Amino acid sequence: MKFCSKCDTKLSQNFEDVGGPGICPKCNPEMVIPKRPTYGMNYTGKTKPCSKGCGAEIYWDEEFKSDSGKFIPIDFRTDEPHRCDGPTESEYFPDEIKPLKKKETIPKPVIPIPDEILYDITKISKSLIDEDLIIHEIIQGHKEESLGIVHYENMVSPEPEKIPVESLNDVLSEKIIKGIVKYGFTGLLPLQEESVRLILDGKNSIISAPTGSGKTEAFSIPILQKISQETKPGVFALFVYPLNALIDDQVSKISKLIENCGLKNTVDVYSIHGGQSSEYKDMIIEDASKKSLIIATNFDFINYHLILQDKKWNELFKNAKIIVMDEAHSYTSFHGSNVYHVLQRMKRYMGDVQYVGSSATLDNSREFFSNMFDLPQESFSYIKSDTRRKRNMHMFFVMPRKFGQRTTWRCLHQFVTRIISRN
Repeated sequence: MKFCSKCDTKLSQNFEDVGGPGICPKCNPEMVIPKRPTYGMNYTGKTKPCSKGCGAEIYWDEEFKSDSGKFIPIDFRTDEPHRCDGPTESEYFPDEIKPLKKKETIPKPVIPIPDEILYDITKISKSLIDEDLIIHEIIQGHKEESLGIVHYENMVSPEPEKIPVESLNDVLSEKIIKGIVKYGFTGLLPLQEESVRLILDGKNSIISAPTGSGKTEAFSIPILQKISQETKPGVFALFVYPLNALIDDQVSKISKLIENCGLKNTVDVYSIHGGQSSEYKDMIIEDASKKSLIIATNFDFINYHLILQDKKWNELFKNAKIIVMDEAHSYTSFHGSNVYHVLQRMKRYMGDVQYVGSSATLDNSREFFSNMFDLPQESFSYIKSDTRRKRNMHMFFVMPRKFGQRTTWRCLHQFVTRIISRN
């Protein structure tokens, strides 16, 4: 290997004059004719700029690999391993360095929305915008034209008529009544009062009421009263839901009600479905020998253990006294027929069971539950209500203008989530 006598740089050999004298690429760069490699499994005849921004042109060659088998980038000018520590005199040459140009970002045009369909945001009170951070963010996006508000409505429903909790002291214990008040109820809606009395009377019941009208409490309160009267260890009630997320959400609500009623030492509620460990399910079985339990689950999980006739079926489902089928409008078509057959097989192995059905949108609730449970319609008490809890909802219809629909909704969702978690 020969080096330049002036600058001590390694001499290069011209590709076209292999036997000729070496040439210093630093002193006489214009005389160097680089080799154009035509081999190597990763060499395609093209080079690419170094991705780290030094400006050198590089390629890959089969002969240059690290000890671990990874390809080493080769400098196209010198056919030597590329050292990317920035353009310096000893490594790179002025005529080789090609500055990388940043791509010009062209701002996305605002999607035009005719003024006649945009909502007049001056109709929204300034005090509301200043007080509510979520509304403020939506209004700000409208002003900055990242989104467009095409409709706004403040949906307010008045406080519904309520029945004093104390009026149920003939059927509910003092402990349960105090727990309901502590839970946050200033009174019961008519559907809740009627449900409490009918379920405590042992009647199969159908609760048909809008979403947010308190159906969960309508069947949970009388079931807790029944449990507190018997105080027998084991699973007392099955609450069956179509979705695992809904199961976990309802368990949190019912657990709070149990705690406020001061029944935590004798009653508990658990979610149980396919997404939990066997140790967790065994722990529930162990707890069933000490307390009365409410199990929130789904028909798929019940069906699996019903087929096996295993310990979980015998300990967690078989001896239940009440089956609550919530969100019944989800069990239609093919899925509904499967649930029907699961219920029929459950009835063969279970004793005298009380049935409670709940739905927000079924128009034919009485007929639906009669068919689903395979019982005559007259065996069900029907509780229907159009009353919903007081609410104050701000409804916006928003169109994206600067960003895509998914981006717009994702940003709004992230902001709303941060505000809710902060509060």
